[in-house]
Amino acid sequence: LPNSVDPQRFAKARGDHSVRARHQLEGKRVIGFVGSLKPWHGTETLLAAFRALHTTAPNAHLLIVGDGPGRAQLENYAQMHDLNGAVTFTGNVPYDDIPRYIAAMDIAVAPYIPSKNFYYSPIKIFEYMAMGKPVVGGRIGQVEEVIANGETGVLFEPGNIAALQAALAQLVSDSPLCRRLGENARAWVETERTWDNNARQVVQIAETIKHKA
Repeated sequence: LPNSVDPQRFAKARGDHSVRARHQLEGKRVIGFVGSLKPWHGTETLLAAFRALHTTAPNAHLLIVGDGPGRAQLENYAQMHDLNGAVTFTGNVPYDDIPRYIAAMDIAVAPYIPSKNFYYSPIKIFEYMAMGKPVVGGRIGQVEEVIANGETGVLFEPGNIAALQAALAQLVSDSPLCRRLGENARAWVETERTWDNNARQVVQIAETIKHKA
């Protein structure tokens, strides 16, 4: 069974502005990522796409939540390209605080890149959706099965900087579209991807096996 989410855990943080206030993000169009900054997460692609986007959308801000082996390289890239004022690296954040960080985002990103024999069922996408955020994700494996392009988010060719920039630019410039995609995403995940649903499916599978035995 795929990963899922507890929607109620995340619902409590909707409308929370504490992270925006703490990081001086009021009035910004915040693009966010949550993760451990490992190579397959595609954060290098995200940062490069954001750099291109920022030239035409100076009000955009990139919020990278998490830590990992790729952080130093990403920070060096941001400094090299004068993005320090437009990119925030939070470092490690307690899991209980993650909903408040997602609440600060207008757009949430899961920019996975292809990795041989790697199964993608990222909890972060379901968490983004539970918070009512439009999700931009790489058109890859299970990610493509979760995000309905144009309905709950936007898919792009994984690893393609220009394609990711275009997807982000579309959402940054269209708040009504962001709201519609986010509302659809929340409705879908609350119906289809909860841990309670997973538990019911496990029981059904067990009952089926029992009757066949």
